[in-house]
Amino acid sequence: MKKAAKDFSSFIVVRDHDLKDPEVTKKYGLMEGIFIDGESAFFGYPRRDYAEMTDKVREALREKLEAKGTA
Repeated sequence: MKKAAKDFSSFIVVRDHDLKDPEVTKKYGLMEGIFIDGESAFFGYPRRDYAEMTDKVREALREKLEAKGTA
């Protein structure tokens, strides 16, 4: 996620939530994944093919920014 978002660093803020922290899981639950503007985009832990996943995340970010007229 961070690698994909780096291309859009002037438009995107990346927040990590450590699900091992009880206060974080209390607030957000145990949902794992990547959310863009609060909407789920990808779920689960990334596979070994990080390059492919990075490209998919980058494209999802680009589409979201274009829809907002930002990128």
